[in-house]
Amino acid sequence: RGAPLNQAGMWAFVTAAALVLSFLVAKPRPCSQVDRCRELWNEMPNNINQCVLCGLIALLCHEVAALYQHQRSARPLLHLIAGLREFAVAPSLLCVTFTVLIMENLILLSSWSVHLAHAGSDDKPVFTTIYVEWLITVPILLVLAGRCGMSMKLSQLTLVVVTTNIYILLAWLAHFMISPVIRWTVVSISFALYGYASVAMVKWVQNFLHSTPDDHPSRITKACLTLGLILIFGIYGVVYLTGRVGHLESFGERAAYTIMDVTSKVIFSIGFAGIRSHNYHMLLVDMLVNANHPFQRQMALGHNLGDPLLNNGEESGQVPKQTSGARGYN
Repeated sequence: RGAPLNQAGMWAFVTAAALVLSFLVAKPRPCSQVDRCRELWNEMPNNINQCVLCGLIALLCHEVAALYQHQRSARPLLHLIAGLREFAVAPSLLCVTFTVLIMENLILLSSWSVHLAHAGSDDKPVFTTIYVEWLITVPILLVLAGRCGMSMKLSQLTLVVVTTNIYILLAWLAHFMISPVIRWTVVSISFALYGYASVAMVKWVQNFLHSTPDDHPSRITKACLTLGLILIFGIYGVVYLTGRVGHLESFGERAAYTIMDVTSKVIFSIGFAGIRSHNYHMLLVDMLVNANHPFQRQMALGHNLGDPLLNNGEESGQVPKQTSGARGYN
């Protein structure tokens, strides 16, 4: 447990240091203190965030219920089955992700959200709350894809996690650069780092596919989740550039970010629901195949269902015969 906590602590320290440095360089003005920024912010409708908030609460309840049921059913078996505790990591991280998204939307719906936004060099709103949310949830998605999906060590994720958070901060910092040359230089560096991180993630997938057999549980799904992250981050970049060149208004940019935030997390929730189901199935098969006693197929609820074979056998004092499809594993 110590190593993962140390690794996450290091990520948090580097991100926090970069965040403080970015604020010192940008010296952002609160949106509430700039007339044009405040007017644009107050004109934005909140319908999308209200709908998203309701959906996120439902998703969080689903993940919490799934996690609770897993913990309750797995508790007696944790000391018997190796690796069973790992099954709870993904739903736990998804719960954290949905909680952060709920807090973000509550902030955006509140009357004081304008005080947490900043005015860019063009006096348009900069959604600092959304950028901070990315600094938390994007590393979690990378951990889900790399650690929970492809069983990589956290130390192997460090370069991509830190690089990703750095280019997120550079994208935020570019909003406050008055000089167009400096602004687009910062944007270019941000996208270059995105390309570097994407290449590294593609190598994750290549190594995973080369090191796992074709019958590995959910092999293609796990690879697609990582490649899907690259695509999703690229779409974020397109929206960002569209806003920077003036082809997308502030509300359109905020709405696009909100919808993509929820969509990406829902995709991961669905993906890991399938992965967990497949893992449980393979665990059950392994337990049956590796059992040290013969396995006889029969209905576990035969008494309650009134199984005539079981009932007749018990009444006559005979053991029911093994069906033709049953076989023993030693």
